[in-house]
Amino acid sequence: PLFRSGEITMPDGPLLLSPTSLLRAFHQEVIKKEPEIFKMAALREIRELFPDAVYPYHAGFGNKENDSTAYKGVGIPKSRIFIINPKGEVVHAQSRTLQTSYT
Repeated sequence: PLFRSGEITMPDGPLLLSPTSLLRAFHQEVIKKEPEIFKMAALREIRELFPDAVYPYHAGFGNKENDSTAYKGVGIPKSRIFIINPKGEVVHAQSRTLQTSYT
């Protein structure tokens, strides 16, 4: 494994980091209050790492509606977008129904 801390390890596979500087991301999210713009750009750049015939995203999980907007913006079907609310409940973005909970 790439990283181990006690019994916890990261899975084998690529480690994808943000292509944008922390300052630029902070400006987009906090100052302009448009985090979905930053997230869509990052997801598009990751998408470009794959051949055209490969779509690397199966579903999107986030904790804000802006995440849902970003996932829809890169082509993830709304039927596979989920929002995790402050209670830790996973809510289906399309139907607004509770799917499960972390607790």
